[in-house]
Amino acid sequence: FTSHDAYRGQHPFLFTKQTLALRQLKSFAGDPTFYAFVRTLTARFEFGTMSPPEFRAFLGHLPSPFSPQLRKDLTLFLDRWWTAEGWPDFAFDHMDTTALPEGKWLTDIHASQAGSVDFPPLIGVEDESGRTYVLRAEPSKQPDDHAWNAGIVTPYRPVKAVVDPTHEAFDADRFNNSSAPTGVQFFPGSADTLRDDAYRS
Repeated sequence: FTSHDAYRGQHPFLFTKQTLALRQLKSFAGDPTFYAFVRTLTARFEFGTMSPPEFRAFLGHLPSPFSPQLRKDLTLFLDRWWTAEGWPDFAFDHMDTTALPEGKWLTDIHASQAGSVDFPPLIGVEDESGRTYVLRAEPSKQPDDHAWNAGIVTPYRPVKAVVDPTHEAFDADRFNNSSAPTGVQFFPGSADTLRDDAYRS
């Protein structure tokens, strides 16, 4: 994708944001459908250039592998990515687990999303077998548009839940999107590194 601005006038993260937007659209639409769209796009603009607005307009081009609702959703998400400042910022809120009668487990995960980029994240639940089950979150039925919920059934007791487990998005803070404690060590090394003069600014 090209920008009509001079190279030196472009934001250094412009290409990064566009790339992440495409990856999210692919994840949301599904690989077969998205790549069918890309083949049509390539045939139309082969040996030429296209601007971000032209790409946005082509999302609604007919015939299309996308359903009418999917075309609407993809255009909305693309606009949020390319026109809004900032990045997604997912936050894991809490999870509730329930043992089901047939021996399986239901995990209800609640997450929030701050910032101006609003996108339904993937949520994953790992059970005692070590397998992770992933589902796209749905908007909360509460008035808060930045809350997301997902109910995931696993064969075994859940041990961990993670928001955006496949890292399809650039999260501004990756330390707040999991039910597991972080593995950060504030004082690595030997006790000798704890001296006061080791931390002078």
